[in-house]
Amino acid sequence: MDTDTTTRFLDDHLYKIQSLIEDPNSYLQLLVIAVIYLLAFVMAYKIRHSVGLTHNEPLESAHPLRKLGFRIGGILFPLLAILLLHVSKKAGETLEYTPWLIGTALAIAVLLFGNSLIRAFVQQTFAASLFRWVGLPILMLHLLGFLPTVIQALEEISLDVGNVSISAYGVARVLIFGSFLFWLGRTSNNFGKAVIRKQTSLDIPTKEVFSKLFEVGLFCIIVLLLLNIMGINLTTLAVFGGALGVGLGLGLQSIASNFISGIIILLDRSLTVGDFVELDDGQKGFVREFKMRYAVLETYDGKDILVNSSLH
Repeated sequence: MDTDTTTRFLDDHLYKIQSLIEDPNSYLQLLVIAVIYLLAFVMAYKIRHSVGLTHNEPLESAHPLRKLGFRIGGILFPLLAILLLHVSKKAGETLEYTPWLIGTALAIAVLLFGNSLIRAFVQQTFAASLFRWVGLPILMLHLLGFLPTVIQALEEISLDVGNVSISAYGVARVLIFGSFLFWLGRTSNNFGKAVIRKQTSLDIPTKEVFSKLFEVGLFCIIVLLLLNIMGINLTTLAVFGGALGVGLGLGLQSIASNFISGIIILLDRSLTVGDFVELDDGQKGFVREFKMRYAVLETYDGKDILVNSSLH
């Protein structure tokens, strides 16, 4: 960010502060903002205490959707404030005056909403700190209009390796969005599998099949999104897909065999969670869990044994 841009930004806001003091409409905007925040708080309070799903904290063993509803209750206040402030801003623009003070309050509400999302949905301490100290500043730069300038400055910092140009912006984008996708994929996977396993209408083998398919589908989506963020042309990548698929097929055929064998075992119901199993080498245990490529056996002495699905 250069000095001229910073100077223009400071001059612009000093002018707006002076206009705030001199313009009677500014006091009207302050009153509207106060009323909106009060109204949003009252509405959020009423909703949370009227709907048991968002008010009563669920037990650890509660249904995942029940826990999700409670967490949504924690973001109602900033969400309602954003909606009401956005409506007020559009109404002001329709009346042909610039409600910049309401726009500032809207930006603050968006930051509060982002912080509420982190507090409600990000349980890991490291991930929460990463979102607060990296994600929120990026959001603030976007709201202030400085993000394009920062991106342009990072793009100018580049390193040429042969025909490939690596910029600081490209590296930062992959790291930031890659970390976000990794967290999102892991969280979504845990949530989706928990929801599937809570379905009382499905038997255990069916739940495990759906859990595996959900995990694989989500993994494919995350990989495609990450490739897109890295700037890899998926159309070009498809040209090499055949040859690459043959190579991967030869190298990963045992993994694919284990995965398909696990699906077959679950579908034909020859083995399910809780069954007693004795292996060829004499080890014995109960099936506790099915993973993508193996089953987990728990022996009498409490040890876990990982058994490839293709060895059944």
